[in-house]
Amino acid sequence: MLDLDQLYANMVGRGLSVRTVRAVHVAVKRALKDAVRKQLISHNPAVDADPPARTSNEQQRERPVFTLEEAAAFVRATNGQRLGPMFLLQLVTGMRPGECRGLQWQDVDLERGTVTVRQAMSHYGVKDGETWSFGPTKTKRVNTIPIPKRVVQALRHHRAIQEEEKRDAGPEYRDYGLVFCTPLGTPLDHNNVAKRDFKRVLKVAGLPSSSTLYSLRHSCATLLLSEGVHPKVVSERLGHASITTTLQTYAHVLPTMQEKAVEVLNRLLLPDKSAKVSAGPRRPDGI
Repeated sequence: MLDLDQLYANMVGRGLSVRTVRAVHVAVKRALKDAVRKQLISHNPAVDADPPARTSNEQQRERPVFTLEEAAAFVRATNGQRLGPMFLLQLVTGMRPGECRGLQWQDVDLERGTVTVRQAMSHYGVKDGETWSFGPTKTKRVNTIPIPKRVVQALRHHRAIQEEEKRDAGPEYRDYGLVFCTPLGTPLDHNNVAKRDFKRVLKVAGLPSSSTLYSLRHSCATLLLSEGVHPKVVSERLGHASITTTLQTYAHVLPTMQEKAVEVLNRLLLPDKSAKVSAGPRRPDGI
């Protein structure tokens, strides 16, 4: 861990950008994680290392998000797309891509209108083929999220189509109970989803191809915060470890929230002079 910290410090000292150093950290962390999985080492030291923190400007620049109008266009573009319901769910819940691909029907309650995030899916390429791994979420928390009626309807329709695919595939279908999977029931490949299915929806919506699957998560948070939803509610929806994480990650939204707070205070303290001022309820005599 200390060696990694020294490495990162030296890289920054040589003039490398924070973004570059953090990219190196991600690569090292992934490689060591694979070494732990193969039992070559017992612990991943990169987990405890401290890469340089991004500034709020860098965070905002690296997190392309949708405006309200763009989000509406994206929602419309999901109609008729096989994985449209998955992208729609990500946008309204802020679920991480791996959490969405690991979602199972047993954790979806369409009657109550909730999804419960218990696990995430990771994809590994190995010598003898491809294998998938189910594991805990990033914060190791179980999170139940209410979803809008529009999304419930989309999931009902999606499940009906999935049942048809299952019947058509017959014995070739491998049922893992996944909400979102291939026509044969197998887990989705992240690269295929990100580079093919997601880009197709962006093109239909007329949105920049620079947007990523994580843009849906960040758009969810940014739109909710901009509309005045309490950061604690947003934090719980995203499954953050604490509200502090939410505030640090989306600090660039706070000035807009402050402006709305001033508008509310103006209405409370400086009401329209043309409005009638209520004297309030009359108090009964003797009280």
